[in-house]
Amino acid sequence: MTKDLIGRRLAVKKYSRLGIPRSFTSVADIGSDSVISVGLNKNGDREVVFAFSIGDSEYGLSDDFLVLIRNLTEYSFPSVLSQTAYTCGDSVTVNVIPNCIGVTVDTPTGRRVTLDTFGRDSCEMHLTESGTYVLNIKLKTGDDVKAYAFAAMPASEGGVEASGVMLLGGEKESNFGDGYYDDLLVFFIALAVLILADWGIYCYEQYQLR
Repeated sequence: MTKDLIGRRLAVKKYSRLGIPRSFTSVADIGSDSVISVGLNKNGDREVVFAFSIGDSEYGLSDDFLVLIRNLTEYSFPSVLSQTAYTCGDSVTVNVIPNCIGVTVDTPTGRRVTLDTFGRDSCEMHLTESGTYVLNIKLKTGDDVKAYAFAAMPASEGGVEASGVMLLGGEKESNFGDGYYDDLLVFFIALAVLILADWGIYCYEQYQLR
C-alpha cells in the first residue's frame, strides 16, 4: 500500500477516531490514530477505510494522491502473482483474490500443495523445484482460476536469469509445432507482402509516372 509514496506531512481538517480490527493494517496515522487502514472485513473481502474525507484534507492536491489511488486499486483488485518468472529458492507472495475459498499448487514434479489462505489477503509459496508451477484458485462461484509461475535454476548452478525466460511449447498432436504461432507467422508474412506491394505501387506512381 505504501509503494512509491513520498510520505510528506499533510494537513487534515477533521477526522474520525476508528477502532482497527486485528485483521487490518494501518497505512497512515495522525498521532496514535490510524486514518487510513486496509484489511479483510468479516466477509473475507478486502476493504480500505479512510477516517477522513478527502475534501477535508490537502491529500487530493498532494504528489502521493494518485500513487495511493493506484495502490488502492491494485490492493482491491489484485493479480494472483505480481510476475511469472522467478528463481528456484524464491519465496513468492500469492494474493488471495476476491471470492477465493482455497488455493492449491501443482509443483513441477507433480506434488500438490495447499496454501494457507484462511483469513488472509496474501500467503507465501516457496519455490523449491525448478520448472513450472500451476496455481489452482477455487472460487465461491464454483469456478476455477489458474495462474502460472516459472522457477529457473540459479545462474550459479548453470541456469539462466528468470527474468529472461520465455517458454513456447509445441503440441504433440501438431508434430510439436505450435499451431497458433504457425498461423500468426503466415498472417504476418502475408501482411508484410501486401504492405511492400502497396508501397511499391505508391513509389511507382509518385516517381515513375511524372
